[in-house]
Amino acid sequence: MRQLTKLLFLINHLVRNCFIAIAFAVMVASCGGGDQQIAGAVSMLSPISSQVSISTTIKTVVYPTAYNTTAKSPVIDDTCLHTSSSISYPESYKGEFQLPQVNGSFAKTNVALSITPKDDWVNSVIGGSNPNMNNGCLTIHKQAFTSTLVRFKALGTKYLTIMSSTRLDDATNPTKLTGYFISDDDLLWMGQQAAENGMKLRFTMLIDVWDIKGNNLYVALNKLNASEQLAWGKNFLRLYNEMMLYEASVMATMPNNFDAIKLDWGYFDPAIFNDNRAIKIASMAELSQAIRKIHNWKQWIDNFTVTNYSIQPSHLNPGSDLLINSVDLIEMMPQKARAMTQQEDNNLSAAFVKNFFNIVPNWLITTKKPIIWSIQVQSHRTFFSKGWIEDCCITSSYTGAVADFSVQAIGIEGMLEMISEKTKNGDVITESVNFNSYWWTDTMKPYQSLPEISQSIRNKPAESIVYQWWKQ
Repeated sequence: MRQLTKLLFLINHLVRNCFIAIAFAVMVASCGGGDQQIAGAVSMLSPISSQVSISTTIKTVVYPTAYNTTAKSPVIDDTCLHTSSSISYPESYKGEFQLPQVNGSFAKTNVALSITPKDDWVNSVIGGSNPNMNNGCLTIHKQAFTSTLVRFKALGTKYLTIMSSTRLDDATNPTKLTGYFISDDDLLWMGQQAAENGMKLRFTMLIDVWDIKGNNLYVALNKLNASEQLAWGKNFLRLYNEMMLYEASVMATMPNNFDAIKLDWGYFDPAIFNDNRAIKIASMAELSQAIRKIHNWKQWIDNFTVTNYSIQPSHLNPGSDLLINSVDLIEMMPQKARAMTQQEDNNLSAAFVKNFFNIVPNWLITTKKPIIWSIQVQSHRTFFSKGWIEDCCITSSYTGAVADFSVQAIGIEGMLEMISEKTKNGDVITESVNFNSYWWTDTMKPYQSLPEISQSIRNKPAESIVYQWWKQ
């Protein structure tokens, strides 16, 4: 009886506003109406393990102490966890290094915080109506969206950046982009929800590398000769611009809830637009002017669209001036000049990251175009040596990946210090800093999806670092 009492107390602490059901010696916490989501489960036979347990209310988490404190506790099944008052994860996730000190603040500056949630939504191929992205979970995206906005507000977020996605109808002879992952109604609903929480929504688009029939775009392009590829590319740009103008017209029905729109797209990156950059740049400039006629939101592009990194110190591609003059913001990730050595990776520190990821294209320094810094540091041990790993699901790249929250914390702190220094010195104008792929739920452990190695900062030490940088 004493053991049962302790377990009940533990679950009451872990799961907020939940109904506790005990059956067949299994206690299941079922939140939000029972049939909507499963918050977590603890079996009376659950293994006891050394874990880190922290509050999900960010302002109550003491950094770095809370993330360094471990205790023996029952392992929670968080496969379908939506929200909880606290979460636990294995001690091993703490990682190899000491957590860095927070050395800076943007609270008294004009540098805004922007966050991009994980790029799956109701109609997405990966997530469906299941933001946990694990089999058998019943939480719906709108529940996860509204609860996640509460977290964004607590962090001091000003901009909510949403990624939609779409596919071509045919890889070889495309006639339209179709199957938007965010519907018109959902996009407007998101904008309204953001406004009600004191934020503005920013809109971006991804192009899938598969058409709606399951054909790979790269494979289809490789079957075409050079002139056919060029014609394909021009047709694609026309279809893309038509689609983006439609999205802008939807946003214009509630224009004040939106702040900015990104002109270029993510994910699909064929060589044809590297070999014929001027065509893409001219098309983006046309799109910019056409959107201005719909509404005068801020516009931005990625620096890779206009920067020639083969010429140091990173000159502009030919024909870029018109596009750069037309947009308001340039997005870029912190850049490095070379690969990190194994010795450097073995001795990782925030000071090293600050000085290592410090390359800014020369034209950005001279033109002083305002920058959206995009930070994407994953929480696995080999991120800086082997790079990004798909976090939606288990792929071959996941083999051998080891969760390490300290690597992410060091990377993010070092990059924030670099951005702060370059901004204070007047080298660049920083408009905002954006953090990518924020997880929709409080799930922390790998099942089908992989939040433990993701670039998401949710419930990780890096989230406390971000909170401290923007804390008023």
